[in-house]
Amino acid sequence: MALAPHSSHLTDTGTMLDVQLVHEHVEFPPAIGRSAICWLGGEFIRFGSITALGNGKFRLTKLQRGCFGTEAAILGHQNNERFVLLEPQTVRLVEDVALISGPALTVEAIGVGDETPVAESLLLTGRAITPLPPVHAAGREMADCSVNLTWVRRSRIDFGWNDGVEQPSPEDNEQYSVSVFAGGQVVNSWMTQESAFSLSSAAVADLVATTGPTLTFSIRQIG
Repeated sequence: MALAPHSSHLTDTGTMLDVQLVHEHVEFPPAIGRSAICWLGGEFIRFGSITALGNGKFRLTKLQRGCFGTEAAILGHQNNERFVLLEPQTVRLVEDVALISGPALTVEAIGVGDETPVAESLLLTGRAITPLPPVHAAGREMADCSVNLTWVRRSRIDFGWNDGVEQPSPEDNEQYSVSVFAGGQVVNSWMTQESAFSLSSAAVADLVATTGPTLTFSIRQIG
């Protein structure tokens, strides 16, 4: 059964993810804190509880969906997708020089006793070095007809929100591009170094004359 969609902002306590391992004698490690991470059909998922069902089958629950900027994959799951468990002791990070967008990365794996390795290629898109989209964007029209925009930044360094303190930022500088659209085209753009931006009443009036009474903004963090 395909994994049902769920918000990435709330713990998914109602979904059960059943996993069939390739061999019934393989041991599935316990879900311990933030280290319990898996990959399923393009989505990184944390899980907080695991139940053995027998014959190499396990059930994962208490899911945190769309981790590490993979929210787009939440809606596209199918039956019998490939499942990969990520364990800190077995994960190898690829050097930054290989993480630029464009070239293909080829990985070979060979087991003890195998005569030839198996190979897998992946076209790099630069996701690992691209800042995640900000969240909780809000716009407010003030009494003088100016507009204030606010949002909350996200970090590619995700250790889990354990102490209520903001995540560290891996970017050299905190900087954002704020754009306003009309008919799907960018009308104007600005740069700001904080998670807020204001437009004067005169600037708002000029935009409304061009775009109409509804202003559509996009916010991107620069990395």
